[in-house]
Amino acid sequence: MEDISNISNSYEPAELQKIENANWDEFAEGTDENPNSWKDNVFGNASRLDNPVFLENATKNGKWLFKPYDLRARVFAFLVMTDKHWYEKPKKGPLGLGLIAKARGKDD
Repeated sequence: MEDISNISNSYEPAELQKIENANWDEFAEGTDENPNSWKDNVFGNASRLDNPVFLENATKNGKWLFKPYDLRARVFAFLVMTDKHWYEKPKKGPLGLGLIAKARGKDD
């Protein structure tokens, strides 16, 4: 296996420890203190949903789980940490072409 110990890290050891020790079940499941989990967004107070309702809720209210920018924002809000690898939210379009255009210096 390749040695990766020389790769720099933007986060301090205390921040890495905070990420490692986070209660990820709380992030996923939600609690009274963190009611904004994906399960809460999709299921609400219902323990079961018919498939059409589930699909509609997942694509409307829970779509942030499938969008890296939005998921990352929620993770760092949950951790109460600053994301040091923040990037601009991509413009609408296939494959985040807003980031590609920006990288090429063609951002309008």
